[in-house]
Amino acid sequence: MTVIRPIRESDFHAFQKFAMTAGAGVTSLPRDPALLKEKIRRSIASFHTQDPHREGLYVFVLEDIATGELGGTCAIDAKTQGSEDGYLFRVEELLPTRLNFPTPKHMRILQPIQLKNYASEIGGLYLLPKYRSGGLGRLLSLSRFLFIATFRERLHPIIIAEMRGRIAKNGHSPFWDAVGRHFVDLPFNRILAEVAHDHSLIPKIMPQFPIYVSMMPLAAQRCIGKTHKNTAAALSMLMAEGFQPTGEVDILAAGPRLATPASQIRTVAESRVAVVASIQSQPITGPSYLMSNENINFRCTYGTLIQHPDGTTITLHRDTAAILHVHEGDPIRYVVPPTRQHLQGT
Repeated sequence: MTVIRPIRESDFHAFQKFAMTAGAGVTSLPRDPALLKEKIRRSIASFHTQDPHREGLYVFVLEDIATGELGGTCAIDAKTQGSEDGYLFRVEELLPTRLNFPTPKHMRILQPIQLKNYASEIGGLYLLPKYRSGGLGRLLSLSRFLFIATFRERLHPIIIAEMRGRIAKNGHSPFWDAVGRHFVDLPFNRILAEVAHDHSLIPKIMPQFPIYVSMMPLAAQRCIGKTHKNTAAALSMLMAEGFQPTGEVDILAAGPRLATPASQIRTVAESRVAVVASIQSQPITGPSYLMSNENINFRCTYGTLIQHPDGTTITLHRDTAAILHVHEGDPIRYVVPPTRQHLQGT
């Protein structure tokens, strides 16, 4: 069995392994050890804070209960106050002036924009290849939404996800090579590392004027709003949860941005809270639910349960109760998960 729980200091080496194997473009998993340690420190502080309205970062890991091995990670960046603005390209369409000559019916441009912080962001999702089966990616991804449903006061009402853009096997981004390198002549992997250390570089390297898409190489055009092949499953799952493209893309690799009100996320809206009335040792048959405790020491797993006729209480198996760290009288949150089986990363 597996559990999703908050990251700990002792998880650093596994966290570093995730960053090193995730591949180029996963900006939320930088390869710099100091930055990874800072993420762990921030996450631990966020889970322990008594001020839920401060800016927080919540990093989770997937742990194999039997072996103690960590198989993946995901995160929520609250961004509730004090965080930096977002710099993006908005994909817009222009209607050319009608002339007595052949003209395009419409033209696309990339409009540089600056968005004031208005949302919390999910990201940092990665699974080791051996764990990409049995619905574990689904468990890892959707666990964040049970956390959001339980701790709404710690997060913004709008949730966004910035998806990894298309990147070639050699680590190059066709979009960056066609656009960004005209402003900073550094290879894609190098600019990612520089931005990870200093996010204030983004507005300094961002174009000041719109870019006509038709003037870009076709390889770069085809990247706009498209995801990395390893992110396709994550995109499908988020769309099924109610996320929609915003029409904006990342300025480095042109990956799409998705957004939705937290209240309209399927897992949030359909989840129920019930009190554990009893815990039994006999096996419980029936459908598997995604379930979590209601404690800031968050725990989430798959499990079966017995729903009582009153609609407010349930029975758990003792193993599930142990994984969730709950006892009789404690509340849990549960929801029927979707059917998709595989998820690799955002």
